Amino acid sequence: MPELGRDEQAVPGIANLDVGRFRDRILRFDESYAGDWQSWVDTLQSKNDVARNLGRVLRKWQACRPNRMRRPKSERSHDPPYLEDLIADADRSVQTLQDFDLRLLTSFTQHAQGALEQLWDIFQNLSY
Repeated sequence: MPELGRDEQAVPGIANLDVGRFRDRILRFDESYAGDWQSWVDTLQSKNDVARNLGRVLRKWQACRPNRMRRPKSERSHDPPYLEDLIADADRSVQTLQDFDLRLLTSFTQHAQGALEQLWDIFQNLSY
């Protein structure tokens, strides 16, 4: 795994865990998240109402609560950016990471790291 820069910090939720505790967390992982992920993948493949489905999935996830999550443009319930805008902004980075494999150190190229950083910057705007 690449080293973090001086101004970066690891995610404290997992960074300080030993292997046993990390494994325990994985075993306690709520299976509904896997179903949500599959629903999201299916949505991407069908290209059917992508923004609405992304919002629906993310609003269910505890990591996104209690934040107010952005909505599709059709709802116009907040000022831009809308979910469609964030998805469009993320497209190039997502394409860059198409073959990215978290398990392989060789995946952590400068190009991939730049794409991950861009996604982080874009999706920090998921809540408002």
